[in-house]
Amino acid sequence: MFHRMFPELHVSDCEAAARFFENALGYRRGYTLIENGHLDFAVMEHHNAGLQLTLHQMMPASESGKPRDVRLYYEPRDIHALIGKLRAHGFAVSDPEQTEYGATTAHMAGPDGYMIWFQQWDRSEVVD
Repeated sequence: MFHRMFPELHVSDCEAAARFFENALGYRRGYTLIENGHLDFAVMEHHNAGLQLTLHQMMPASESGKPRDVRLYYEPRDIHALIGKLRAHGFAVSDPEQTEYGATTAHMAGPDGYMIWFQQWDRSEVVD
C-alpha cells in the first residue's frame, strides 16, 4: 500500500536543523528551497534506503525550546558504538539504559525541542 513514510519537522532555523541532522546522524541534503536568501525547506536523506525526513522553517523562534509531542526513534546496529561516536563529536547523549521490555535505549536533544531516541533490541528478545 505504501512505498515509505517520512516525517516533516517544523523548525525555527532550517539551516541549523539541517546541519544537526548532517553532523549528528549522517543525513545529506536532497531537494532544498531557498526563500529570501535563507534555507526554508530541506529534504534530508540518509544513506540507508528509505530513511528520509523533511525540515520546514515554519516554527516561530519563540516556540523553539518547547518540548515536542513527537519523538524520532532510530534502531542502530550497535547502540554503544553510536553513543561513543556521537559523544566524540561533541553531542550530549544519555547513558544507555536497559528497559523492562528487552531493549537498550538512549536519547539526545535535537533541534527545536525534538527528542532523538535510539533503541536496540536485545537479540534474544527479537522474534522474526
